[in-house]
Amino acid sequence: MNHFFEFVIGHWELWLIFFAVLVALIAFELKEKTAGGARLSPQTATDLVNRQSAVVIDIRDKSSFKEGHIVNAHNMPAETLDSKTKSWEKYKQKPVIICCAKGQQANVIGTKLRKMGFAQVNILQGGIQAWKDAGMPITKG
Repeated sequence: MNHFFEFVIGHWELWLIFFAVLVALIAFELKEKTAGGARLSPQTATDLVNRQSAVVIDIRDKSSFKEGHIVNAHNMPAETLDSKTKSWEKYKQKPVIICCAKGQQANVIGTKLRKMGFAQVNILQGGIQAWKDAGMPITKG
């Protein structure tokens, strides 16, 4: 144990850098997990829909939505968020699951919805691609 303290004292600059990187990494991870909403697996999202009547909002464009989407999902393309705020308002008190193509755009929309007062914003981790990969049902049209 004595050698450990000697090493730390002898290389304090390295330890300082190590702790700075560690703190930055933890801060980044916490921000990612809390910014847009909780990340849900397809199975957890299904449970939330079935048990708490969560609303699935698919933010992909209309043509992508028509090619295949989660059953009963509402298509509200990301670019319409600012112009159609009133149509989103009816979901403020319900659990909401944001779905995009691969889970990358949903974080931005989730953050906006939280700022608008949505209490229970969730994000489908991996987006519709993860949903398909999990073998979950898709509907077209």
